[in-house]
Amino acid sequence: MKLMAALITFLIISGVSYSQQNKVEINTDQKIVEVNTMDRKISEPVNNICPIEGKEINKELSQLIYNNKIIGFCCPGCDEVFLKNPKLYESKLNRKDE
Repeated sequence: MKLMAALITFLIISGVSYSQQNKVEINTDQKIVEVNTMDRKISEPVNNICPIEGKEINKELSQLIYNNKIIGFCCPGCDEVFLKNPKLYESKLNRKDE
């Protein structure tokens, strides 16, 4: 029984590490784009300015997807503040394309 549990654990860990190394190619009309499915930063945020602090965003920090838009923040913790009441900060998003 212990051997079976150890084998199952090994297979699960092996599968997780293998899936994290896999990359998926997406074919568009213009070019092939390689996307790491484990990478959460596959696109640029829609904003240049943090909706919480009003400072320039830090692209090295984690980003959120809200209403199908990637949102960047200036410092750790701003994302948590945004998630507590996103409607309050939605109007403060400074989109790049506007």
